[in-house]
Amino acid sequence: MNNQRYHLLRFFTKLKGFLNWFTDKIVPKIADSDLTDAVFQKQSQQWLSSLTLEEQAAGRQIIRRIAKAIKSHPKQIDLSKFSVSKFPKKLIVQWLPHLQSANFSNHKLQSVGFINQLTHLQYLQMNNCQIKKISSINLTYLKHLELSDNQLSNFKNCHFKKVACLRLNNNKIKNLKIFSAPFPSLMKLTLSNNQIKQDIGINSLLAHGIKFIDLTFNPINEKTKKRLLAYSHLCKINFSEPQSFDSYYLYHLKNMRHASSVYHNINTTVGHSRKQSTPWARSEPCHYLFKQ
Repeated sequence: MNNQRYHLLRFFTKLKGFLNWFTDKIVPKIADSDLTDAVFQKQSQQWLSSLTLEEQAAGRQIIRRIAKAIKSHPKQIDLSKFSVSKFPKKLIVQWLPHLQSANFSNHKLQSVGFINQLTHLQYLQMNNCQIKKISSINLTYLKHLELSDNQLSNFKNCHFKKVACLRLNNNKIKNLKIFSAPFPSLMKLTLSNNQIKQDIGINSLLAHGIKFIDLTFNPINEKTKKRLLAYSHLCKINFSEPQSFDSYYLYHLKNMRHASSVYHNINTTVGHSRKQSTPWARSEPCHYLFKQ
């Protein structure tokens, strides 16, 4: 009997040691080299403990990125490479309130109200975040906004006074009239792979001085295509089936200011599915892609 107790006690002692080691390995404390602030360490540890075991590694990387930004670059951060189910909104808002450039892509954000507290933002990317709606957002200094690969169809009670470049590829946008009020300074707009059928709202955008609209891979009817080709302001039009061009389209394309770039883009999009963003619309930064 005593021998059995001895072996059981030994077994549970080893098991406890293993569990302690395993816990430290999976959910380690934030390294002192990352940031020595005790409050930050405590809040980070609490957030990490809310993640699943599979997300712990990505979570630690995110904490290191935030800590590095606090110490070295408090005005910019890129968290797009590490995806977790619970985004550290409170940590971002509390410890990086002066962010000017942020990439929060590839996270399950859904609700984005926290960005209202990042009042200094100028460049913001939230691509592939499962965002269904954006409402009551007011960012005074924002100039560049990317929201591709989400489920957006509208902007309610939003005001982006200085946004000049907006990318909304792969969403559920149905018309152009939703942009004139929230985006009074809009100059470049990409809407590839949406649900736009007509040019309703185009006049209000032109009145605001927009210079570029990408409507590739939208179900636009033939009559609307011809109207759009008449606008000298537009540099790229929806031609999802280039093989069906008629002489009317080609005549206008040859007279467009950026005809050469249009021909190049047409060639690169042949064979791509309508459910995918075109390579040229995804790979280049907005300020390089949209040349006036």
